[in-house]
Parts: sequence; structure tokens; C-alpha cells
Amino acid sequence: MKIREGFVIREIGGEILGVATGGAAEDFHGMLVLNETAREIWNGLEAGKSEADILELIVERYDVEEETARKDMKHMIEKMKEAGILIP
Repeated sequence: MKIREGFVIREIGGEILGVATGGAAEDFHGMLVLNETAREIWNGLEAGKSEADILELIVERYDVEEETARKDMKHMIEKMKEAGILIP
């Protein structure tokens, strides 16, 4: 999976936002508000990392149980797929 071209994250007013630019903005008319963990997932996918690598990073960086992190990551990835942000 990877982030569809035209989607970026920006920090605006202390909020981390996933937004569409260019042609992607024609189909996606909103924004995703991200927390720090969601930003890690986004950045990892954007960098071409595997879900396993992203999960390992989150568990280490945020001192969270692996099962909790896996569940939260799966939820975030599903939201990104539903929004059309991810491509296989």
C-alpha cells in the first residue's frame, strides 16, 4: 500500500492534517485530523515501509502493547482506504 499522489500531511495551528492537493482535491473535499501515531502510520506508508515495520516503530516509540497498536493501525489504514487516500 502507498499514499495516493496528491495527498500530503501538514501541521496547521498545532493540528496535523491529511489534505488533498492538485487533482486529488477534485475527489476528496475534506481533511483528516491525525494524531502523532496516525502521522507515523502515514509517514511509514509514504516511505514504503511494511505494516510490520510501522507497527514495530509505534510499539517502541509510544510504549504501547503490540495488540493495541495493531488494532489502532488497522483502524487508521481502513479509514485511509475508505477516504481513497491509499492505493494497493
